[in-house]
Amino acid sequence: MRELDTCLRDLVEAVRAAYQATLAHDALVRAVIIELTQLEEPQPTTVRASEPSLVFVRVEPQPAAPAPVTVNAAAEQAITSVLTSEQSERTISDAFDRKETELRTLFCALRPLEAAALRKRLAQPRAEDDLATRFSRFAIERRVRLLGVLADARRREALQQARGMRSMRGAR
Repeated sequence: MRELDTCLRDLVEAVRAAYQATLAHDALVRAVIIELTQLEEPQPTTVRASEPSLVFVRVEPQPAAPAPVTVNAAAEQAITSVLTSEQSERTISDAFDRKETELRTLFCALRPLEAAALRKRLAQPRAEDDLATRFSRFAIERRVRLLGVLADARRREALQQARGMRSMRGAR
């Protein structure tokens, strides 16, 4: 009821400000005031189950959630083959250095969204994820360096685009 009173006061003040001393205007103002004083607060209505009723609801379409980004199968297969490759080097350290270098090369070839998805997957390995389990067998220093390469994908892409822009400006 308080909102209705406030609305009426505002309306009366607006009418007073625009009031002109004419008989037609005076009669119109009186008629509006009488109508407004007879207004009642709207009461909530209840619908009985036996009464048919129509309810119209405006439904806004929800935007489709983006599909989760994953690493493409070819890249995943290449990463798995590096992780499972035999050590043909003289020392185990050389073998893991080679694997780290190959993985770095593969990780640099991923798009930023793929790199982010793979980074999340490798940083939080699940028992049923063979790729993440094999990756977790690396020494912590190697894992941190390789996860850093994955985290750096957006920066690399931005630098690559900036270089492309510079070369385009130089060609002019």
